[in-house]
Amino acid sequence: MIELLLVILNYVDFSIPQAFARIENHYFVNKGFFPSDSFLLDNIEKIRHINATIVQLTLLRECIVK
Repeated sequence: MIELLLVILNYVDFSIPQAFARIENHYFVNKGFFPSDSFLLDNIEKIRHINATIVQLTLLRECIVK
């Protein structure tokens, strides 16, 4: 079983998840680069014409735009 795990670990590219984690962490630390926590909701009228769905989840990696 350990040998199988070692074989799998040799073929897994850990750089991609690490890159996503670094980018995600950068945005979390900088609060998405918004000047305030309510910036998006305060300015919703400026972007209301754009057809989109805003989804907020903890582990969401992609947002699909309609």
